[in-house]
Amino acid sequence: MPGKQNSDRSSTSSAPARRPPTSLIVSQVPVTEGEVSLLNDLSGNYPDVKNVYRNFDKDGHQLDSIRVDFSSTHPVSDILNHQRIYIHDRAHYIRPYWPIVCYHCQTEGHIASECSKRSVSQQRLEELLNKQNHTFETMIADFETRWNERIAELKPQKQADMNQLTSILNDVSKLCQQFNQYNSQVQAQLCSVASHVQDLQKTVNNQ
Repeated sequence: MPGKQNSDRSSTSSAPARRPPTSLIVSQVPVTEGEVSLLNDLSGNYPDVKNVYRNFDKDGHQLDSIRVDFSSTHPVSDILNHQRIYIHDRAHYIRPYWPIVCYHCQTEGHIASECSKRSVSQQRLEELLNKQNHTFETMIADFETRWNERIAELKPQKQADMNQLTSILNDVSKLCQQFNQYNSQVQAQLCSVASHVQDLQKTVNNQ
């Protein structure tokens, strides 16, 4: 039989864009009823039943509800119209069930934040951030090296050392200009990625 089904991973509220359900949540099913027994009884009355899953709470405790999967939407629609399903000749209330679907990969069973297949936009954004971080670290390290070398060459008693200090300050000025220029480039790239992500989000919301 199939393994545990965590009840907090299910979705039972309706939405206009959803396809007709192929599963039902059945309530008030005693926890003493095993999945095999339930499947055998349901299959006798409803030939399109495929699987039966006992629901569990977040702590792994059995709940008095089950999920029943069907091979098509038609029997589910009929049962919903009657507003109940029969198990061992006893009526049970039901409600439709839709599995969680990741809007990134369109795969059932997980949400987007848990998706192992991140979108291209997310990957590109991470690449840009890593590149920016690496470039800043390289520029700072280069500046520190040149600064330390110049300071080590200074001899405070000599007036000529002022020229060396001026040269160092010029290096600092150039480095700041490089920082500003690179920062502007990265900001432009990040804005482009952010705009693309917003477009994707609008597309998802309109589906």
